[in-house]
Amino acid sequence: MYAFEKCTSLKEIPDGLFRENTTISTWTGIFRDCTGLRKVGSNVFNCAGSTTFGSVFYGCTALETVGENLLVSAGKLTGITSMFRDCSSLKGIPVDIFDECTVLKSVTNAFSGCTSLSGESPYTIVNGIKYHLYDRTTENNPASGLTALTSTAGCFKGCTQLSDYAQIPDAWKQ
Repeated sequence: MYAFEKCTSLKEIPDGLFRENTTISTWTGIFRDCTGLRKVGSNVFNCAGSTTFGSVFYGCTALETVGENLLVSAGKLTGITSMFRDCSSLKGIPVDIFDECTVLKSVTNAFSGCTSLSGESPYTIVNGIKYHLYDRTTENNPASGLTALTSTAGCFKGCTQLSDYAQIPDAWKQ
């Protein structure tokens, strides 16, 4: 589905762009290498029928901001492999970006190369307890109800400016 791949003049994705698209199961490389893209709006993707987000913003080197509720109705989403990989200008993301992604299993290279990413890494609050992506483990599953992540290699590789970088397991950073 590489619909807008390498559209270097694309600067911004408006709010709700794919809000009505409920049947797409796999979003792959749709904005890959859009090197002029700076901003992604809110409520962009309706994920009601989606299971995979692969390389959606991979190589969007000018991307700085991502709006709230990017992934709407994401309860079936199992993989976000290389979603923001090499978005070297990305400064921050909403910490609750994956709240609805309760069955997520793969985050391989999701933020790899996001060297400007700062603030706290994404987390979900369940019953008053904060669960970062790296806390989505088999041990925490009974309390959190969140599926344990099994493919995590390189998820936060190079994201040294994150405030919780020291707490992220090494396997997630390699």
